[in-house]
Amino acid sequence: MGLNKKENDGKGFTADQADKKSANCSWMSHGAGLQIYFSKFEAQDDPYCDTVSGTCSCFHPDYTILDFMKEPQGGFDTICQFSSFFWQNRQKMNSFLLTKYESLHSDTLGELRRVMKFIGVDASDKHLKEAVAEASFNTMRQKELNGTFGWRLTARNKNDPDTYKTREGKVGAYRQHFDAKTLQMMEQQMLSILPK
Repeated sequence: MGLNKKENDGKGFTADQADKKSANCSWMSHGAGLQIYFSKFEAQDDPYCDTVSGTCSCFHPDYTILDFMKEPQGGFDTICQFSSFFWQNRQKMNSFLLTKYESLHSDTLGELRRVMKFIGVDASDKHLKEAVAEASFNTMRQKELNGTFGWRLTARNKNDPDTYKTREGKVGAYRQHFDAKTLQMMEQQMLSILPK
């Protein structure tokens, strides 16, 4: 490729990564989702890349979380409907176990042990502790910084913590990022979709 190991190839990849990564965003034009997005931005196969941070995203930088939430298909309503579907149909499944982010956060080892038992895996405490350490917030953040998961799961701007996939690792932290009106809208949407 003619690039030094740390030199950016123009699509957000260094020479040692570029031949292993896919930079194609054509998947975004499939299906009927992202109506708000495509009313504002044209579909393109190449990602939007920040040459300063060396990171890329298939989404235009001006597409906000509020835009995503309002998407009629694939947005906030769809996420709630997806969760609701499984809860409402749990009796039709051979087995069902509900776990929550809050439970995994407050007692990670205990909740992981409960999940492993449910799926029939007899894991030792040593292995469970290793798994918890491997998937800790700090470890996952470091892996994101190192590009372990590829460009789609890398921060769009490494200088902006809000662009990370591993953002804060706190229960309820989303409340700090929305105004009261938006939080009320989200709660009303959830209450109208999720089962009581």
